[in-house]
Amino acid sequence: MAFVRKPVGTELKGSCADHGFCTEEEQRAAYVSVLQRLAAEGVFAALLPDAQGALRINVPFAGKFEERKPLVNFLRQEVLNRRQDIRAIYIFVSDVQDFYSGCQAQPSFDAQIFITYAVQDGRSPMPAAQLTLGMHPDCSSRFLTDFGELYQLYYFLWQKVLYNNFSSSGQIAVFCNLWLEEAIEVQNVAKQAGMIPSAALKNVIYRGETVTAPLTGNKRDRRPFHYITIAERLPMQVVPKIVTHEEDYTGRYQNMWTMCGAAKQCEMDGMLRETDCDSASLSSVSDSDDE
Repeated sequence: MAFVRKPVGTELKGSCADHGFCTEEEQRAAYVSVLQRLAAEGVFAALLPDAQGALRINVPFAGKFEERKPLVNFLRQEVLNRRQDIRAIYIFVSDVQDFYSGCQAQPSFDAQIFITYAVQDGRSPMPAAQLTLGMHPDCSSRFLTDFGELYQLYYFLWQKVLYNNFSSSGQIAVFCNLWLEEAIEVQNVAKQAGMIPSAALKNVIYRGETVTAPLTGNKRDRRPFHYITIAERLPMQVVPKIVTHEEDYTGRYQNMWTMCGAAKQCEMDGMLRETDCDSASLSSVSDSDDE
């Protein structure tokens, strides 16, 4: 979701379908494919509930949270119906925009799954959770040379948002991205937060359709839930067992600066520490390339 809060009266776009580059059905099918991949990799089998049998899941920058129905159905069938040690699931859903006033904040309609909605800045503390499911963070470096210093500020703010969410994840964090270069940024921040990330795993439904090459600027390669990154804390049970496909990205970290040789990683870290401004200073930044 966009990091900047929209003015009152502005139409809020809270999903990939809202932005017009996929249909609602394509969006749903891509998300279901992600859940199936996570199950196949053993993510939900590896999660450990607390002493009371509670499993806590954070869903940051969730937009309209249109993934609610398929996620709840999946958690019922693949988690609650299979694991006696998990007695209840608590989902914390948040976004900087208010998508949740009135009747828009829907419950799970499942007696063992509880959803809490919050409108908050992405840098605000998240509750501790065993699992984070972050969908489409707007964290790419691809457009930095086009938008200059202001967009660089936006980039570093998103670095902080990502770090904040990784820090709240006690066991596993999963992020899905529209673009490969965003997934590469997610991998880098995961390492800074003390987690071990997987390769950037291409959603199986896009194999043979998109190009696995960072910084290509190919609009056709903007797909919902395109690349999946699974990050895990020690002791790891999931990431070491993942078998990568030839269309997954297993290459090195790179972004616009490293490609152009314009800055060193230490300079980037220095900017990250110094970016403590509020959202208002970013009101002119475009958010048209992500949800």
